[in-house]
Amino acid sequence: MALGFVLTLLLVIVFVVACMGVGVYLMMTARRLRPNSGPRCGGCGYNLTGSTTNRCPECGALFIEAGIITESRVQSRARFWIGLLLVLLPMLPIGFSLATALLANRQRAAAARAIAARQQARAISALRSAQNATSASASRPASRPSSSD
Repeated sequence: MALGFVLTLLLVIVFVVACMGVGVYLMMTARRLRPNSGPRCGGCGYNLTGSTTNRCPECGALFIEAGIITESRVQSRARFWIGLLLVLLPMLPIGFSLATALLANRQRAAAARAIAARQQARAISALRSAQNATSASASRPASRPSSSD
């Protein structure tokens, strides 16, 4: 193999693996913690900025029971879809190459079977003609030289 081909192949492999790695990273981090504008009630989600009591002014729940939420999980759909595209797009040429190779292999196998069938037909034909020639010569009476007394 030529050195240029090997280097090109290595570059393509590194590019594909890098794209897929970035895609997986983007998909995994699409849903992450983001700080909110302030603390919220764990029961109803009411913004508690400036609250001085131990109860939620909205639902009346005790903060010890309901809890206080300081951050939330927010999903970035664009980040997820970009990550998915970065994972799937490099797979398209690979799948296309495999499908093309499979189709070419099937065509080669069909051509080889056709050649083998033709050769077998020729061999059978030659065998039959040889059998016909031997049976025809065996069925003919042998010619006897005429004897003169």
